[in-house]
Amino acid sequence: MGFNDSAPSTAEVLYLRTLEVRDHRRYVEWAEQMLIGGSDSPCLRILAGESDPVDLQLIDRTFQELEIRQPETMAEIGRAFASARIQQLLDGAADMGAVLHDLCDLCIRLDYARDLYDFYRLHFAYDDLEEYGNQHDWADATAENIGAIVLDRCRTWLRE
Repeated sequence: MGFNDSAPSTAEVLYLRTLEVRDHRRYVEWAEQMLIGGSDSPCLRILAGESDPVDLQLIDRTFQELEIRQPETMAEIGRAFASARIQQLLDGAADMGAVLHDLCDLCIRLDYARDLYDFYRLHFAYDDLEEYGNQHDWADATAENIGAIVLDRCRTWLRE
């Protein structure tokens, strides 16, 4: 997953936890950012100093202490994660290729979710344009306009 380009959001950490990803760096970075931002709890402090392998139960206890509701469905966590990643891209805090990769991966994990399928297609159009200079996944997308197409689709998706 291409999460390395910005500080992890709570939505990202919830997504990682739901998938039982044990990338301790992302959880530790998130805990550190939460502490810097003024949040505090005993488990959050422990998590900020955690090393590999991360204890997923510690993450669950941290969410409970901070009263962070864990989504009940994968679709719900996917929507929150996608919104956070799209907003990071729109804010200039994330790389377009990395965000498209993450959204494509999410689309696949959600069994090719209809509301994310445009990002699946845009990911491949973007990659093909970068690598080969042409693509067949998105009508009228060129190397010159793919960035604008992606940003426009992101803005539209957030309004839906």
